[in-house]
Amino acid sequence: MKIFDGLVQLWRANKQMRFPRINLKNSFLFQSRHYNPMKQALYLQCPIRIITGDRDEIIPVEKIEKLFSKIPEMLDKEMKIVPGANHKFSKTKDFEIMKDYFSQFFETYL
Repeated sequence: MKIFDGLVQLWRANKQMRFPRINLKNSFLFQSRHYNPMKQALYLQCPIRIITGDRDEIIPVEKIEKLFSKIPEMLDKEMKIVPGANHKFSKTKDFEIMKDYFSQFFETYL
């Protein structure tokens, strides 16, 4: 099972992938079938941060941990698991944790 199977099921049901103000059509679904993040992680060459919630209803923490383990050890990599957070970080406090985590990363590397 690919890491994005849960998302792909939602995209298929909706016939599009929805983000605020962005709709990706079926061509994205087709392309996502050929994308394997587990393989791509091996080729990363830049610092990376991953954040997830332990209540993510789309991508289980175990899958994110597996993905994280594939990222080369020589990279500056970090993963944060937010207790109680879902996939969308929909609680205000969870969203603030996620926002601060990436803001700190961007301030350091951009």
